[in-house]
Amino acid sequence: MRHGRLAGSLLLAAGCSGEVLPSPSEVRALRVVALVTDTPEIAPGASARVTAAWVDPTPGRSIRARWQLCAESEVADPRDCPTSARATDLGEGRSVTTPALLRVGTYFVLIAACAGASPVLDARLGHWRCDDNTPAEEVFRRVRVTAEGPRNLPPAIASWEFARGDASVAVPPGDDASVTLPGCEGASCGSWTVRVRPADDAAERLPDGGREGLSASFYVTSGTTDRPRDTASPMEVRGLAVRWTPGSAASSEVWVVLRDQRGGEAARGARVTGSGR
Repeated sequence: MRHGRLAGSLLLAAGCSGEVLPSPSEVRALRVVALVTDTPEIAPGASARVTAAWVDPTPGRSIRARWQLCAESEVADPRDCPTSARATDLGEGRSVTTPALLRVGTYFVLIAACAGASPVLDARLGHWRCDDNTPAEEVFRRVRVTAEGPRNLPPAIASWEFARGDASVAVPPGDDASVTLPGCEGASCGSWTVRVRPADDAAERLPDGGREGLSASFYVTSGTTDRPRDTASPMEVRGLAVRWTPGSAASSEVWVVLRDQRGGEAARGARVTGSGR
């Protein structure tokens, strides 16, 4: 979440003015859409590696990021982490590895990211800003240290695709995936279904015998979606999808983030060329 506020998940609030706010799916400025870990739960003495998945609607800009670590026992509210004397600076980069976390409990890992600028801590505001005087993108995630197992694993993505009528375009794996949508004529033109298929074991068994719930959030830098996310019913593992109507841009970044209910996240993105029209 931008404008000097920390976001652990995407929240949207509508005011009383009747103003229609943009969909959470529409990325119009740099957005950190996920902070991915090998597991959001680790054993005492282990380290957590966290990687940012960010989406920038302006291609070619350099992204600079700064990381911090705070213990919930010392900073109860993650919004206090940036200026806490107990915060640990973790350096710069797209990924970061925490020091060994010895104590059982919850930790906050915070990223402050800027496009074409560097994050600078503004102690007066209690937040990070960019050195070009724009707000930094501040996002945190929780890492839980527990002596008990088994520990949660992120939900794996088996595949994802764009589909319309008889046309289906699979997205190749990898961090630099790209696809081209085929054109169409007449009544067959329109929106695309963006569908992600979780792996069969993506929803893990819970101690009470149930299974995790899965959801997927979708993000686009051009066009609109019919909804920001799709959520499966408890005990259900199925394809999760939204309808995407491409905009007029020649290409768009499209991202999907698969989440379970215990903090696990998996993110995939692609550069999509053409609107398929």
